[in-house]
Amino acid sequence: MIIVTYIQDNKSWGFGFCLPCFSIVAAFALFLVGTPCYRFTRTKNRGGLGKSFFRDVGDESRDVPFSSIFAPDEERLLNEARDVRKWTWTGLIEEAKQVSNLIPIWATCIFYGVVAAQPPSLFTKQGGAMDRRFPGHDFQVPAAALQSCIAFTMVVLLPIYDRVFVPAARLFTKLPSGITMLQRIGTGLLVSVAAMVAAAAVERRRLALAGAAEAAAAARMSVWWLLPQYVLFGVAHVFVYVGSSEFFYDQMPEGLRSLGIAFCLTIFGVGSFLSGILVWVVDAASSANGASWFDTDLDRAHLDYFYWLVAATSATGFGLFLYLAKSYVYKIK
Repeated sequence: MIIVTYIQDNKSWGFGFCLPCFSIVAAFALFLVGTPCYRFTRTKNRGGLGKSFFRDVGDESRDVPFSSIFAPDEERLLNEARDVRKWTWTGLIEEAKQVSNLIPIWATCIFYGVVAAQPPSLFTKQGGAMDRRFPGHDFQVPAAALQSCIAFTMVVLLPIYDRVFVPAARLFTKLPSGITMLQRIGTGLLVSVAAMVAAAAVERRRLALAGAAEAAAAARMSVWWLLPQYVLFGVAHVFVYVGSSEFFYDQMPEGLRSLGIAFCLTIFGVGSFLSGILVWVVDAASSANGASWFDTDLDRAHLDYFYWLVAATSATGFGLFLYLAKSYVYKIK
C-alpha cells in the first residue's frame, strides 16, 4: 500500500492504479488454479427457511402412509399433518426471532461504520494539509500511506490479545474467551470514540498553528501527530470487526450462517453511506451560514467540528449498545 500511494502521489495515478489491478488479476488466476482441487462437503443442517422449509415438509409427509389417506380415521390423518406443519412453522418462527433479535445490535454497530469511513477519506485529507516530511529527510510521506498504520496495529495487537489479554481476562471472568462477544464489540465502540476525540484535538491544534503562522510551511504541524488516531482506530477495528464477525455468525440460525457474515459486512457499507449523507447535510448547513466545514482550503475549514460531531454520535451509539447488550440473551446451543 505504501508503494502504491507513493507512486500515485509522485509518479502517475494511472500506473498507480495498474498495480492493484494486476494484483487482483494474479489473485483471480491463483483462485482458478486452486478451484479444481477444492472438495465440497455435504451439509447436514436442516434450516427452516426458504427451500429447506418445503424440503422438511416433504420429508415429514413421507412418514404418513399413502393408504391412510383413504382410511376412515380422517381425524387422525389431519392431526398428523397438523403436527408436521406445527413443527416446521415453529422452526421457521424461531429462526425469524433469532434473526430479528440481532437487528438492534446490528443497528447500533452502524455508528462504528460511520467512524470507519473517516480514515480513508477525511483522515487522508487532513494529513495532506500537514508537514509530511520524514524526520531527518526531505522525503514526503504520502498522506494515504498512514492507513497502513491501521493494518500494522492490527497485526501487532492480535497476538497480544490472544496470548496476553485473553488469559488475563480469563482469570477474572472464568470464560474460555476471556470476555463475551458483546463485551468485545463494546470495547471497540468505546475506543472508536476515543479515536475521533483524538482526531478532533489534533485538527484543532493544527488549525491554531496554521492561523498563527499564516500557514507558513515551517510552522505546519507534523503528520506524525495523526498516529494516535490511526492506532486507536486499529485497536477499535480489532475488537469490533473480530467481535461482530464472531457474534453474528455464532448467533445466527445454523442454516443462515452466511447471513451472519453479511450482517457484519453491511455495518461498514451502510456506515459509509450514512457518513456520506452526514457530510452532505453538514456541508449544506455550514455553507448556508458562511464558510463550509469542508472548505477546499483546510486551513479555513473546520474538520475538528465534524470530528466532534462524529464522536458524539458514536458515543450515543455506544450508549444504545450498552442498553441493548445488557438485555440480550445468547442463543442456547
